Amino acid sequence: MATTTTGLNFKRVTKDKILGDSSSEMYFRDVYKAMGKMGKMKTRLEDGEAYALYHKVGLSRSGYEEVRTILNERHVPNPFPSLRSIRQEEKLHASRNLFRAERIQKSDGGKTKDVVVVQIVDLEKFLVEKLENLAQKDKLIFDESTGNNIWICISGDKGGGEFKLCATIGNVVAPNSAYHIVPLGMFTDDEKVEAIKEYLADTIEQLNNLIELKLNIGGVTTSYPVEHDGRVKIGSYERGRCLKARTETNYLLDSANEKNTNSVIPGSSFVFNNVRLANIVPPSLHILMGVAHRYVFKFLLDLAMDIDNKSTMKIDKSKKKAMRNAKGDMNVRDVPMEALWALRKSKVCENAKREKMRGAQRHPGTYLMNVKEKEYNGLKQHLDSFGVVLQVMSRFKTSTIIPAQSHTSPCSAEWCLFRDNEMKKAGVFKSTPLRCATCSEVNHAVCSGLWSEDDWELLSQVEPDMDCLRCCGRKGAMIEEDARKVEREMREKLEEISRVGLCLEPVSSTGKLQDVDDGSEWGRRKKGRIGEGMGRLWSRYVSVAT
Repeated sequence: MATTTTGLNFKRVTKDKILGDSSSEMYFRDVYKAMGKMGKMKTRLEDGEAYALYHKVGLSRSGYEEVRTILNERHVPNPFPSLRSIRQEEKLHASRNLFRAERIQKSDGGKTKDVVVVQIVDLEKFLVEKLENLAQKDKLIFDESTGNNIWICISGDKGGGEFKLCATIGNVVAPNSAYHIVPLGMFTDDEKVEAIKEYLADTIEQLNNLIELKLNIGGVTTSYPVEHDGRVKIGSYERGRCLKARTETNYLLDSANEKNTNSVIPGSSFVFNNVRLANIVPPSLHILMGVAHRYVFKFLLDLAMDIDNKSTMKIDKSKKKAMRNAKGDMNVRDVPMEALWALRKSKVCENAKREKMRGAQRHPGTYLMNVKEKEYNGLKQHLDSFGVVLQVMSRFKTSTIIPAQSHTSPCSAEWCLFRDNEMKKAGVFKSTPLRCATCSEVNHAVCSGLWSEDDWELLSQVEPDMDCLRCCGRKGAMIEEDARKVEREMREKLEEISRVGLCLEPVSSTGKLQDVDDGSEWGRRKKGRIGEGMGRLWSRYVSVAT
């Protein structure tokens, strides 16, 4: 009897879905996924199966992702797991003897921190296999510039809290390609010579002992000398001074001094012994950027600042530098008040000409209030829409969502918010697609964790390189907790804007406070001690600037 009743209920619900009481596409998609999870039918390949298929048909990562994209765009059930799963399988099945990883405890200022160190185990073996593979594909080059030598360029970089040491193969058409970079080692500590020598000592020893390589090319084993070169940053330079090429002897004499001379540490020596000074290549891009900024862009920025300054107050060099360092997002505490006032007054004048706002030059406070009011209204509208998002998240948490009647296709996120009909009330949050930088899954931006006003402003300008919530390890109740935190931050920002707006009392040219009441929240101004103090402040700078 129970089975019959269940069957009837299932048929009734199915009939309701087909009749259009709610989205039948979403319903049957859920049934399809549920059948796969229950083991009633196979709907997706296992990670290992997809990994085997990936290599058997010779797919590249972009090719594999293209197959998944075509299936998704045509609304065909996708049996392939994400590209992230393929990468995890590669890590699982890759050689465990290629690199050695260890964790070292280091005392720093009375505190202990862990430093992760990774080093290549056998550099010579790795290079032999890589170079012989290049030779088999006719990509290994020996010409007039290389001679009969193998050229290895040692390079390093600091980024993301890690220092990476690598080598680049020079006997190819594009030595700077990622395919020809050999990772040598890395560690999660400061970029210092002492740290490199301490953590990557084994790698440095292997490089210093790398004199020649025996390669089997075309069935013939031949020894090839190895030429080392490297990159170095210019330490110091005096304009107008005649320079001469430095030799190993010069560096040896500088290191013998008790004081730091010519950027050489006393008692130091070359880390990579096989790199001759003639083979050291300064990083041309860094030099070009520095020269362009110092002798071109700096003057253009100062000229633009003078043109934009419509006030009678001149901005001196120190204030210009402070304003440039602010990078457009100026903080009153970082920029001199005179410079800020000149900039604000120039903006008011430009706004008066463009918008023909009567009296904007005489009442700069009114202009700033309008800016704050616009910012306040925009953030408040964003918060109202985000309140709807939080309600939908709560229903996902309790499995009480209201099926959507719209034709918005659900994404692959654990909580696709557009499956709930209430999302149509969240006008700010559109169903904008966003591809995850790690797994390459396409989710809605709001389902990927783009919640704040700044996030959506960035999304409107460029597609940000970010991970989805699943790749960030966020799921279930954690997603709602993160969203609540973002809501609190936005509410605090809204309150701060409101407080600042109440302090911006418009003043007349005589410095007296003017009554403004346009019936809005921003029109009801307070006239306590704060308002009087701001009035005196504004009158002071109005009298100076006018």
